[in-house]
Amino acid sequence: MGRWKEPSAAETTEFHADGTVTERSGGETIRGRYVLAGDNLKINLDGVADELSFIVTVKGDRMDMKEPDGRSTHYEKLN
Repeated sequence: MGRWKEPSAAETTEFHADGTVTERSGGETIRGRYVLAGDNLKINLDGVADELSFIVTVKGDRMDMKEPDGRSTHYEKLN
């Protein structure tokens, strides 16, 4: 899926082909695993007890991640 950034934040998220994910923010790196099935994305971050769940829409270099409570976050793909 590649490397993504929320335009108004410094954090980047990178989804690797092997099913691992890396989040970088303020010099801190958090790793974990993800599963994408259709438009359902599940993320399990190391050290975080709860699984994160999103509905994902990707159009070109834009990704929207919608949380179960309806909040949506927009990301832009980094090259």
